Amino acid sequence: MIALSMSALFAAFLAVSSHATSDPGSSRESCPKRGEYAAGCGTKLPSDQMLLQLNNVRRVNISSHASCCTKCGGHGFCSGQSGNCYSEKSKNYYESCSNGGSVASCCNKCGGHGFCSSQSGNCYDVKSKDYYESCSSGGLTPPPPPPSGGLVPPPPPPSASCCDTCGGKPFCSPQSQTCYDSKQKSYYESCIKYVVGEMVWSDEFEDVNGDGSVNLSKWAYLNGPNHNNQELQYYTDSPANSLIENGKLKITGKCEQHKGMQYTSARLVTKDIADWGPGHRIDVKAKLPNGKGTWPAIWMLPTDNKYGGWPDSGEIDIMESVGCTRGSVYGTVHTGAYNHMKNTQKGEKYYTDETAWHTYSISWDDNKIDFYVDGDIYNTFSTDTSNSQKWPFNEKFYLILNLAVGGSWGGFCLNGGPSCSNHDHFGSAQVMEVDYVRVYELIQETAM
Repeated sequence: MIALSMSALFAAFLAVSSHATSDPGSSRESCPKRGEYAAGCGTKLPSDQMLLQLNNVRRVNISSHASCCTKCGGHGFCSGQSGNCYSEKSKNYYESCSNGGSVASCCNKCGGHGFCSSQSGNCYDVKSKDYYESCSSGGLTPPPPPPSGGLVPPPPPPSASCCDTCGGKPFCSPQSQTCYDSKQKSYYESCIKYVVGEMVWSDEFEDVNGDGSVNLSKWAYLNGPNHNNQELQYYTDSPANSLIENGKLKITGKCEQHKGMQYTSARLVTKDIADWGPGHRIDVKAKLPNGKGTWPAIWMLPTDNKYGGWPDSGEIDIMESVGCTRGSVYGTVHTGAYNHMKNTQKGEKYYTDETAWHTYSISWDDNKIDFYVDGDIYNTFSTDTSNSQKWPFNEKFYLILNLAVGGSWGGFCLNGGPSCSNHDHFGSAQVMEVDYVRVYELIQETAM
């Protein structure tokens, strides 16, 4: 059997890779500007068969070589092809370096820290990377048993928090012990803690009027078209588009000719009725439609555009979902510096069944906004709070509930509007249900 040289192997890889070219028919300009890119906007990868052939060529070359782990230090895997060391097994032919006990655990130098990186050897208090090693079970050598008849020694004192030296700064790094004004890394520790206090506003969507109509002491309708996002519906205050039923608000989007538009829906706001700023938590329990062309949203806009028109005065999207990307919801902020017009918006995706009941929340204080689904935090926005282009969120915002049809994001997977006969689109009415909206004050914890 003839062993191939590395140059020959590389040439073989290039031959396989020549099939992985970008689709000439795809264009970023035709992809959505907000949220996920549509299918066909990325790059095609080599097929599994091509990769298998490449792996077979690679095995011919490395079969007689010594293990690549011998030079990898604390890394968990290595490539017998290149000799490179890796912290994750991203290729099925990578060799595991954790077997055999020859690689020392990075926990051995970590003291009371809970996790460490086998790649860098650094110690951490939180597991911000999947490949971090847990030092709480198996990583550290247990202390020797006490002498016969003696007392069990007390546990070591807990590790001091990096916040202890921060003098009021809101964040610190448990790795470097440095204090910061904003949370630029996911593993930074929050030094200012808040607890949820009293409820200050709510709507449980009881039928207080006795006719299924919305309580107008809490909500107003914002009717008409919305051309800003190329939405296709006309928002109305008709009971056919919004009503209270069985303790739930139901917002219905449907095919209906109305004032030159092909679809109708509803948009409810608390503008000029109720608004809130930093120091609040907002919970909205909702169940969403996912027909293609739907774009339900729970979001906030500023009461006063203190810093200018959109996006300079900010936008908080507590939850958005689009039928073109089923199985996920999004939490996002838009500001003058961070917005979808520049493709710099700050948001994260959360995978879930949006057609089931979930509670979507934000916790908003003077330094950050945390986004939750059912109490599970999945996004934190924090930046330079002294710069209104980055942080306009020191002002009050009002709440919006709406179900859009189509639009620049909601309809990006469709050619035109959703079908009124296809039940995967709008062949039947699409309904967004809301069980409650609850707003709480946040109270800063007092240091003990």
